[in-house]
Amino acid sequence: MIPGLAGLDVAEALAASGLAARLTLFVLLVMSIATWATWITAWWRLKRRVTSVRQGRRSFRDAGDTARFAGACETDPDAPVSRLFFSFHDEYEALVRRGGGRLGGSLASQEAARQLLGRRVGDARNRQVEQARGGLTLLAVVGSTAPFVGLFGTVWGVMDALSALGLEGSAELAVIAPGIAEALIATAAGLVAAIPAVWGHAVLLGSLRELRTELDSFASELLDVYDRSVAIESAGEGSAS
Repeated sequence: MIPGLAGLDVAEALAASGLAARLTLFVLLVMSIATWATWITAWWRLKRRVTSVRQGRRSFRDAGDTARFAGACETDPDAPVSRLFFSFHDEYEALVRRGGGRLGGSLASQEAARQLLGRRVGDARNRQVEQARGGLTLLAVVGSTAPFVGLFGTVWGVMDALSALGLEGSAELAVIAPGIAEALIATAAGLVAAIPAVWGHAVLLGSLRELRTELDSFASELLDVYDRSVAIESAGEGSAS
């Protein structure tokens, strides 16, 4: 029990704690619940996005042409791959219209067109990555602040122990044990809230990097479509001449 601390009864220690300690533990409990709920939700969402992009890339390679893949994207226009593809396809079609049905021109104009397509696809990619970052901020905040919230409870518990020591005028363990127990529980609660948040944040960052890599690879594949189109057009003009 509390007087000896060796057989500490947490329920008894909580019952003996003051209002500040209970509020501290309540805040840490809310942080812990929010951490696990956010981590599980965000991790599941990120994994689904990564799987969706990988499947989309396979479908893009299997489609054989952009028109067929555009029809497939229309069935799920909000998918990350669909967003990137439509941003590329719309600008690509606009370039063809402005060129009178051709993509050709000087090397400078071709490079400018490629950079424009790259920016459009890059903007779409950045939006997808930003949308997938949900939950990272909360986990970072909990991971960085929970130890200090627990430290506040620790300091308050030590203050209670010293206050009891002053009031009783005795250094017996039974006098200071409730305050020390309160401090230890607050310290442990702070770590229990912070460690999963830091770990979850690292896991989500890894999944986010995985998603970013997949999207970058798909963006490169889209720009390869432009490069091949320009090469085919140039070869046709060369054979015609």
